[in-house]
Amino acid sequence: MIRLNDITTKLPVCPGNLLFHCTSSKALFKILETVTFRGGIIVKQNDLRESHLYEQFRFNSAQIYNIIKNYCFSFSFSQNFLGEGSNIPIYGYKKPRMWAQYADNSQGACLIFDKAKFSKAIRELSSDYYIFEKSIKYRYSLDDFLAIKDSENAMDFIINNQDSLFFIKHSDWRDEDEYKYIAISKNTYFKEVPYVKIRECLMGIIMGPRFSSDKQLIDLINKNNLANRVNLYVTIGKYGNITALPYYG
Repeated sequence: MIRLNDITTKLPVCPGNLLFHCTSSKALFKILETVTFRGGIIVKQNDLRESHLYEQFRFNSAQIYNIIKNYCFSFSFSQNFLGEGSNIPIYGYKKPRMWAQYADNSQGACLIFDKAKFSKAIRELSSDYYIFEKSIKYRYSLDDFLAIKDSENAMDFIINNQDSLFFIKHSDWRDEDEYKYIAISKNTYFKEVPYVKIRECLMGIIMGPRFSSDKQLIDLINKNNLANRVNLYVTIGKYGNITALPYYG
């Protein structure tokens, strides 16, 4: 089980073992009700490059266009790491702008996942989905055009070019320190959104500074037998910083 000092003390030593996902309280309760994490359709993401990714193939490959538009799903997280050229830890949950943007102006929460266990859990879907995972690379120039060989299979093309297609973003997003999983449906005749079972990999929930549904949250945790697995934290937003502390009720 994760304790407070796992967030504040151990991360500088092992910064890559946790993943963080900010979300609204409404989405949080849906996740906890089913104890699953739903993949997002990649073309509905906030990033304009992701949401228009399929457009460059509209006229030269109907198959690639269709697969990217309808059958590619993503699971996105922020992560911890040590600052470049230093041992200063950068924490995945201490991002006020992400709390505002993704957690309903800090009224939502941040889910904490064990990275290795989530990677294992998502691969339970590998019979139906191609699974890829990687840290996002950020750069200012995003004008790459991917040439398609006449004989190249559409799915092979997407898999071979996964880095350029899914794991590059404009540098303006760099402060999210994103770690992303991509799930591509192997069945492109039947559209089904992937759900990852998270009972074994969900380690904690950090309630936002403006979160007001703690009783409902605790009731749902108890209802689904998560109390011995999931640790709760509250946040203190002081001078623009975010700090997580144990929740005592």
